[in-house]
Amino acid sequence: MPTRTEPVYKLLAAREWADARARGRFDGSAVDVRDGYIHLSARDQVVETAARHFAGATDLVLLTVDPLRLGDTLRWEASRGGALFPHVYGPLPLDAVTAVGALRAGVPVPEAVARVLARPRLPVLTLVATGLALVAAIVQYAVPGAVPALERDPVALAHGQWWRTASPLLVQTLGWYQVLTNLVTLALVGAVAEIVLGRRRWLAFLAVGTVAGEIAAYAWHEPGGGDSIAICGLAGGAAIAMLAARTPVPRYLAQPVVYYVAALTGWGLFGLKGAGAAVLVTGVLLVARVPQRLALAGTVPAAVLLAGVRDLHGVSLAAAMAVMAVLVIPGYTRWREDGDISTR
Repeated sequence: MPTRTEPVYKLLAAREWADARARGRFDGSAVDVRDGYIHLSARDQVVETAARHFAGATDLVLLTVDPLRLGDTLRWEASRGGALFPHVYGPLPLDAVTAVGALRAGVPVPEAVARVLARPRLPVLTLVATGLALVAAIVQYAVPGAVPALERDPVALAHGQWWRTASPLLVQTLGWYQVLTNLVTLALVGAVAEIVLGRRRWLAFLAVGTVAGEIAAYAWHEPGGGDSIAICGLAGGAAIAMLAARTPVPRYLAQPVVYYVAALTGWGLFGLKGAGAAVLVTGVLLVARVPQRLALAGTVPAAVLLAGVRDLHGVSLAAAMAVMAVLVIPGYTRWREDGDISTR
């Protein structure tokens, strides 16, 4: 059973909430009055509640309720599928409502609820990483010796320059377009991953992508540098977490990862024109409303294909996907209070 400190939720018509504010309390919707208590849902239950009982409804709001302010009127009782649901025996006091989120019109109710739940906190780690990458890019062009001193160099590593296991992340050896591309994708994919994975797992999957990519690079004697392998770690972890999520994930989170993997696949197989074509085809498919899970599932064979042609991005993506799969296969994933998707 969820702890009594976790918020609970009530989905209702906006006019019902307006009436409750005018009266100073909420006595329940018609179904609540009929059943003798106010139906609430825990965070991992409310999207399914929306799908079952509010499909097709419009002009809805989602109330976030502090259970500590409900006292003994709140009871957790068996309901749908034997799961314990929060029920309030008595009126819902307005001071127990800590937030009110209006659902977006024109969006299926379950997805609209998920969007309200997923409104992100500031992606601090992504902002810091993008700032550091920008500073590194400036240094790279201001200090001519920076790239030779920091890039991936199997011979130098063999002679004891151990820092070259990580320092290649700091230099973009393909020029200004690599700098620009990696800055933009780090900001976009990094922000998505921080929302989806949370901050601790963001750091963990950044490391997974980096380690896997660097091991492959040195095993294949590939010189160079760039932080795209770290970004691939974030993309791979986020893709599997969203694919396994029990509740719908907003498209604005899934699509940047799908586009990113598509672009990498086109680039790895056919170069710049291939990347452009892959993005274009992906865009057409997404506009045609290809199921989101199918689009996310497509990132898995893309990663395997890239790894098969000895592309470092594929190795980093596949490694991160494998690690996340190990985390989510034993259980399931759900949206947490802070907007992250986590395993349980």
